[in-house]
Amino acid sequence: RDAVRLEAIARRIPRMTAGPTLVTGASGFVGSHLLDRLADEAAVVAWYRPGGQPPDPTRPIDWRAVDLTVADDVRAAVEEALPSRIFHLAGAPGVDTSWRSVVPHLRANALGTHHLLEAVRHATPTCRVLVVSSAQVYQMGDEPIDEAAPLVPRCCLPRVPSSSTRTHVGHRANGEVPG
Repeated sequence: RDAVRLEAIARRIPRMTAGPTLVTGASGFVGSHLLDRLADEAAVVAWYRPGGQPPDPTRPIDWRAVDLTVADDVRAAVEEALPSRIFHLAGAPGVDTSWRSVVPHLRANALGTHHLLEAVRHATPTCRVLVVSSAQVYQMGDEPIDEAAPLVPRCCLPRVPSSSTRTHVGHRANGEVPG
């Protein structure tokens, strides 16, 4: 019975393309460490924010300056790369700045995630996307949390990653982006 169930699941999961791995936010703290782990991978396309922290030119990586808040730029960059998997790490961090200025954080995190997922849906729908967020978007309690925990952010900054999490969950629920 398990074999039949696994076969049914496998039929629902689209085949991945043979495209490169795309990392958004690649010049940031987490992104730079992920690139270390992906060093032996075939092709890696690494996005960084135009005008942001410059990438490390010594890395043998295809660096691209992409503004996630500009839908046409994101779509063109995804169409050019045609990735098979994406690690979406880009976003506006900082509790202190999120309290003073919510709109730029929402624009970078929620709208940026939306633009990326829409571009994937149109250009490479079999691409797997990992949207990284924060544990602070979940309701805290005494028990360990997982992705099924309720989304209940406790302050302004977690609401911003929560909005990108909700954007991703919404696309998945509609069948627009594979899980």
